[in-house]
Amino acid sequence: MAAAAPLLELDQFICLRGGETVFAPIDLRLQGGEILWLTGPNGAGKTSLLRGLLGLVECHFDRFRFDGQALPAALPWLRDRTCWVGHDAALKAELTLAENLHFDCGQRGQQPLIPIESALYKVGLPGFAKLRAGTLSAGQRRRAALARL
Repeated sequence: MAAAAPLLELDQFICLRGGETVFAPIDLRLQGGEILWLTGPNGAGKTSLLRGLLGLVECHFDRFRFDGQALPAALPWLRDRTCWVGHDAALKAELTLAENLHFDCGQRGQQPLIPIESALYKVGLPGFAKLRAGTLSAGQRRRAALARL
């Protein structure tokens, strides 16, 4: 029986910042359900790699395939099946958590998959829907960002 094709295939993948290569070329194969633990010192390019996989920074590669599709055709497919939570929680301080989550869904042209209160409950923020994001602690903002997922 033949092995399943990798979910993600990269050959000679690099990201650029200011025209300069951020890290050495990467070759990578990940099967569905596999996890990659990405470690390294500050400035090594971990975030750039993740942003590059979503097409958020300039990258070059010999091969980039996601779920059997090559870029650029694979990019919308990849973006529809991934979520990004970066260093910044991406919350508007003047909006409530509920307003932020509704805004985020609207930006993606989607309806919430579960009720906002349920999403907040799942990340340990029950009853926080009407609180303004600007009043939250750093940890609460991170959990609110996870509720977007």
